Amino acid sequence: AFRWIRENAREKFHGDPSKIAVLGGSAGGHLALTTGFRIEPRPACLVSFWGYGDLIGPWMSEPSPHHGLRIKTLNDAEMVAVEAGPPVANQADRVGEGSAYYHTCRKRGIWPLKVVGYDPKSEPEKFFPFMAAKNVTPEYPPTLMIHGTIDTDVPFEQSVIMAREFERCGVEHELVRIENGEHGLAGAAPEDIEAAYAKVLPFIVKFVPPPVSD
Repeated sequence: AFRWIRENAREKFHGDPSKIAVLGGSAGGHLALTTGFRIEPRPACLVSFWGYGDLIGPWMSEPSPHHGLRIKTLNDAEMVAVEAGPPVANQADRVGEGSAYYHTCRKRGIWPLKVVGYDPKSEPEKFFPFMAAKNVTPEYPPTLMIHGTIDTDVPFEQSVIMAREFERCGVEHELVRIENGEHGLAGAAPEDIEAAYAKVLPFIVKFVPPPVSD
C-alpha cells in the first residue's frame, strides 16, 4: 500500500508522498503503530485509536472472560468451516461468521495462534518483528493515542505500554485517557469523546502541514 502511494500519489491525486499520516482503530491501530517501524521512509506521524503494540501478552494469549458473553461463539465444526474459506481481503468474501469466530478465539485464548500460526507462549520471538512495543526507537514517528480506560477488548494498558516505550526513547507522543470508555469509547461522556477527537487534526497538521498557496 505504501509503495503504491509513493509511486502514484503525485500523479493520481496530487498528493505529497513524503507527508503521510497513518491512523487506525483497534486492529487498525495496531497496523498504524506497526508502520512506525516497518515502513521506510517512516510516516510523518501516527494516530492510534484504542490500538495495541503487544501480540503475545496474557490479554491476547490467555482465555478472555469478556468475549463470548453477548455474542455467539462457535463449536469446533463451525470454526473449521470458517477456516476453510478463502483468505479475506474483503468482508464480502468472508465465509461463515467472522465476528463469532473472533470472539470464540479470544474466549479460548487462541487468537494469536490462529492468526499467525505460532504459539505465543512457546515461540514468542516469532511475533517480535510485528510488535510495536518491541520496536520503538528514537526514530519512531510522533504518535497520538486515544483509549478508553475500561476497554475489555483491547485493554487501556496496551496504550500505556506504548507510552512508556515512547518516553524511554524520547519519542514525541500523547496518550488521551477517556474515563469509562469501553472499546471504541462506548459509554464514555460525549464531551470527553468530542474533546479527544478534536485533538486529532491539530496533531496531524503539526507534522503534515498543508501546502502553502502561492
